[in-house]
Parts: sequence; C-alpha cells; structure tokens
Amino acid sequence: MSIYLLLIVPTVAALLSVLTQKSQRFLEMVAVVAVVIETVAGFLTVWQVSQFGRLSVGQGWSVDSLNGFVILATLLVNFFTYLYSVGYLREEVAKNIIGFKRARQYYALLHLFTLVVFAALLTTSPLLTWIAIEATSLSSAFLISFYNKPSAMEAAWKFLIINAVGLLLAFLGTIIFLAASHSGETSSFISWQSLAAASLDPRIVKIAFVFILIGYGTKVGWVPMHTWLPDAHSKAPVPVSSLLSAVLLNIAFFAILRFKTIIDHVVDPQFSSHLFLLFGTVSV
Repeated sequence: MSIYLLLIVPTVAALLSVLTQKSQRFLEMVAVVAVVIETVAGFLTVWQVSQFGRLSVGQGWSVDSLNGFVILATLLVNFFTYLYSVGYLREEVAKNIIGFKRARQYYALLHLFTLVVFAALLTTSPLLTWIAIEATSLSSAFLISFYNKPSAMEAAWKFLIINAVGLLLAFLGTIIFLAASHSGETSSFISWQSLAAASLDPRIVKIAFVFILIGYGTKVGWVPMHTWLPDAHSKAPVPVSSLLSAVLLNIAFFAILRFKTIIDHVVDPQFSSHLFLLFGTVSV
C-alpha cells in the first residue's frame, strides 16, 4: 500500500493543482500535505525493506536495498524542497515577479516531477525506467524555463536537446540488453531480476553497457556530456536547482547501477569499474 501511495499522491496533487482557480493557499496546502504523506509512505516502505529485504506489489513494482536507499535520499530532498517552495513562491508572487497562474504551473510540474521520479525508482522494468527518466526531462525542462526569460529558455532547450540525445543512446543500450536476454517468449515481462538471471552474450552486453553509460551519464553530468548543467542550474528557480542536483542526477545514476549489477555477473567487474574510473576522473 505504501508503494502505491508514492505514485497516487503526487498524481492527485498534480490534478488538484491544475484544477485550482484562485487560491494560492490551497496550492500550498496541497503541496505540504502531499509531501508529508509521501515522506511517511516512503519511510514506511524503506523500513519494511530493511526488515524483509524486498517489498513487491504485483509484478511491476518493487523496492530493494538499492532503490530503497535512493528513495530515502529523494524523500529528504523533496520534503525540504516543497517546504522551501511555499515561501519562495509566496515571495515571488508578492513581488509581482510571477502571477497565480505561474505558481499553479510550478506546483503542478513539481508534483508531476515527483511522480515520474518515484515511477523510475519503483518499476521493475528497465524499459519503464527509461520512459520515466525521459519524462523527468520534460517536466524539469518547463521548470528550468519557469521565468520565461531568453536565457532561461535557452538553458531549457540546451537541457532538452543534450539529454534527448543521451537518453536515445541509453534507450539503444536498453534495447540491446533486452534483445540479448530474449528467450522466445514474447509475452514474458522482462524485469531487472529476469534480466540478471538471463544468459547474456558478454560481447553484446559490453557494447550495450557503453551506450547506457554514455546515455544516462549525460543526465548524470559526466564530462564531456555535462554542458547543460551550468545553464540549467543558474536559470532554474532555487528549489528546482536542488532537485536537479540531488534527485534528477541520482535517478540516472541509479539506472546505471542497475545495469552494472547485471553486467558484473556476465563479464569481469573490472570492465565496468574501469569505465566508472575513466568518466569519474575526467569529470573531476
């Protein structure tokens, strides 16, 4: 039930924010109530994982120690970001920098961003993980261009174009992984667990992992795919900048780690470790 709350609450909050016509107080109340419920549900989920090792709901949603840790970090950042956003937007409206409609748009996009982040973390499908991470680009791009200034619009377009190219490479790598694990059962649901248990060709998964590392690494901000970062952080509202740093980048890195745990069972773990050291050293 707690897993479903992480998906249902931001969905309902986004709908309520869109339907609100006049009251900024209502927008603030929805945001605070939503983040409190999400935080409680998330901590309950992580606690259950710490007790039982894994928490699954049906075939499509699951939490283990890896995504549980990322969920915990996301919850903490989200909680303080939402609370800061209330005062931040109240000041922006009071100074006539933005109007009520822009505030409503901000809260709706914030809830949608939270929804797709949790979807990326909770789904057991590598393909759905990619779709959710792609959706984070769309919601965060509108938040980056929130003030509609030329420099903000330029930063948003740079963010979209560079990340779109990167995520296309990640999609190609994901498809190669899924094709390599294909067993002839077209109706089978390929999850992270089934992918790890499949018999994979080492040469194919090496190529696929390079695509995934470069693709998702674009969103992580590794050199030389990092050029969107300075503009996006400097032009986005302050709360959004914190989400880009402490949530968005982590989600992409989480996807890379999922694939790393799979490839390390197929080839020598030094292959992925050397790639991490290369990108990490150059980025530093």
